[in-house]
Amino acid sequence: MANEIVKLINEQLDDLVDRYKSVQNLPKIGRTLSETISIFMKIVEMNHNIDSASFKEIVISDYRLSRNTVNTILPTLERVNILMIIDDTVRLTNMSKKYLENNDIAYICRGYLEDHFGFLEMLLLIAESKYDRISKCFNEWVKLYEKGIGERNINTHKSQFNKIYRYLVDLNLVIKREYLIINDDLLTRCFRTDVF
Repeated sequence: MANEIVKLINEQLDDLVDRYKSVQNLPKIGRTLSETISIFMKIVEMNHNIDSASFKEIVISDYRLSRNTVNTILPTLERVNILMIIDDTVRLTNMSKKYLENNDIAYICRGYLEDHFGFLEMLLLIAESKYDRISKCFNEWVKLYEKGIGERNINTHKSQFNKIYRYLVDLNLVIKREYLIINDDLLTRCFRTDVF
């Protein structure tokens, strides 16, 4: 199965051309990343035709977050194809509607994998080697980043690397056991599910 996963990841990497260089943090208001994202989706679902200012006010008042923190939520969720803003109206994308219908985390995972550099690269490194700790693949991951995007500060690399790993574990794409392993079933569903 490992060879099939490596092949699947490489196929996806070949198809992706324009990805964001950095993943942004979302404030953690749920127990997991997917629960936090689900909360934001439900706010939009329950408040049809909500404008961005009203969305932000609901989040500020219900979850006691600062305005600066809340200002990053919509752009971050737009980047991963969860929410979209059209004429200042916040709407659910097809992927988020399907997630709410099926409760399949593959729809959330797909946005992160397709739209940000570093996720698929980390999965590829894990699939190709038996790492007992994620830090062992850091240097290889940096080489892939610098080859694909360009150089940047080592502290920025560390921050992004750790954030991407945390998100992969939180989204259940990477499972920590004796060795790090990829959730093959979930990863396959991410790219085999119809989002339209």
